[in-house]
Amino acid sequence: MKNTLLSLAAAWAVIAASLPSAASAQYFDDRSAGLVDEIGSEETWALEFRIGTYQPTVGAAFDTYFADDTGPLLAFEIDFLPLEIHDWFDAGIAFGFGWTQYVGFATSGETNSSTTEETSLTLYPMPVLAVFRLDALARRLRVPLLITGKLGAEFVIWNSGTGSASEATNMSIGLHWGVQFALELDIFNERAARALDEVWGINHSFLFFELFGSAAHSNLDASPKDGVAWSAGLGFLF
Repeated sequence: MKNTLLSLAAAWAVIAASLPSAASAQYFDDRSAGLVDEIGSEETWALEFRIGTYQPTVGAAFDTYFADDTGPLLAFEIDFLPLEIHDWFDAGIAFGFGWTQYVGFATSGETNSSTTEETSLTLYPMPVLAVFRLDALARRLRVPLLITGKLGAEFVIWNSGTGSASEATNMSIGLHWGVQFALELDIFNERAARALDEVWGINHSFLFFELFGSAAHSNLDASPKDGVAWSAGLGFLF
């Protein structure tokens, strides 16, 4: 009987000693399988890369030289989002920088016919914006959609030239607005999303489509020809 009791006590000691490690292993397995929620670093910044077609209003001169040229417009944007109401929205400021160029052929002043010499117009749009990002759908309802509103000022440096000579350089300033709809990519592979967060500090990645407009026409009318333009791209929240 004594030997039996000693054997039971020894077995219980082995089981008790193994419980913490087993629990730890179970937690690790659940976490790697994407079953543990609320694993994420602080989310304060966003970075977006975008491309879209764009034609400025400019006027008859643009239609003469660049009528069929739609860009493209290449740009990036970085957002600083210090204001956060948990699981509802983020707010902050954003700065963007873009580039687009239009190329055509100059005309002869005497015959008004096209020449072989190229003429170009280059725009560098730089919006400075207040940003309001609604993320309640993604955080509270598990619907992977983000809706972002943007409003601020846009500074467009522009340059025109013929051949290798720069003819004019100036800046247009005006109001800029945008509405963005984004699809978070976490839903397609939660394990990869968690790995990005743990290794690189990237909380979420997303594809987006954005409608925007500009009233930058103080020197040259760089506002979109149809009143509104679009861009699409890839973004990261970190």
